[in-house]
Amino acid sequence: MEKRSLSAPSIGAWTKYTFYGWFLGVALVLALSSTLDAMGIEGMQFYLGLGMGGGIGSLQWLLLKKHGGIALKWVGYLVLGLTLPFLVVDVFLTSIVPYKLGICVAFGALLSGGLQIFALREVSPKANMWLVYAFLGWILALGCLLAIDYTTFLSFYLNNLVLALINLFLILAAGVLLGAVTGIGINKILDT
Repeated sequence: MEKRSLSAPSIGAWTKYTFYGWFLGVALVLALSSTLDAMGIEGMQFYLGLGMGGGIGSLQWLLLKKHGGIALKWVGYLVLGLTLPFLVVDVFLTSIVPYKLGICVAFGALLSGGLQIFALREVSPKANMWLVYAFLGWILALGCLLAIDYTTFLSFYLNNLVLALINLFLILAAGVLLGAVTGIGINKILDT
């Protein structure tokens, strides 16, 4: 089977699109959270994977579409891979899984990255490299978000506005790190 031609987007363009997808994902998470709360569904976190996967996956897919196209399953794989670990923990393991966010993101990164390899195999013989870059990108983004928990220790030294700006910076940095790391990966995979 001959591979379709897909040119590599620049790392900067990939980072930008992933960053915009990060914002879209946050908006989707907020919308889903509000909707589920209004329906009386509380204490679940599966919508984190659903929203972030949908937002980021859609924007990445749009960029890849401009460079020759990749199957829409790129988005579906990211949504499924990020949502499934949260759903399993929400339904079956809520009371026994500590550090729910970290564990679910780590497994979600592995699952979604592994699934997205199937879409990349249609356009590159180097698709298997994606798992490493996807996992690393998500783990670094997670690290930024988890660092927010520790900014409270600065509250004795800084006012609330400065703390809010630090937290905002960490949230934005998470999207940039995810984009930059996966951008390096997609560039290496598609640069044939």
